[in-house]
Amino acid sequence: MKTLIWDITYLPVSNDGVFGQLNIDGKNEMVLCGLPYRSNERNVSRLPNGIYYLKPHISPHHGFCYKVYWTDLNGNLIEPDGRTDILIHPANHCGHLDGCMCPGLKHGVFTKPYSDDDEQEQRIVERLQNQSYCDDKPLNALSVNLKGLNGVTSSREAFNRLKGILGDTDVHKFIITETFGG
Repeated sequence: MKTLIWDITYLPVSNDGVFGQLNIDGKNEMVLCGLPYRSNERNVSRLPNGIYYLKPHISPHHGFCYKVYWTDLNGNLIEPDGRTDILIHPANHCGHLDGCMCPGLKHGVFTKPYSDDDEQEQRIVERLQNQSYCDDKPLNALSVNLKGLNGVTSSREAFNRLKGILGDTDVHKFIITETFGG
């Protein structure tokens, strides 16, 4: 069993995403992105700080991923109170998460990387909306605005690295903590 620690550092430029280093057995491996804590509300909040467990899972929507569990008093894996299907899966930004988390190689707010051309920006937003994992989200549910896009880079590559470290059969300890002030 490996121990993963997600140390969340709040970025002062964003209130729609939290980011932090993901350490695995004491080694800083990648970053993890999630939604801010919003009273543990389903689909809009990350889980509260605490100790959880990750188990390999096959999601109908995301394919292979890791599912987050608690343990009951007998040590059995159960889903956290009031929440179901909290996953770690590849995604580009916070608008793709619905309470889940995604790994990446870097994190931050990506500001208009393409041009100041409004027509081109609209095409970028349309392309984001047409991606398979956000077809059901209206535009305002995406973390897209004139200031930028909150997200991670190389999420698929980071997820494959995570899978290489954790494997596809074992259960691992997952600790969520936070550091304020960056």
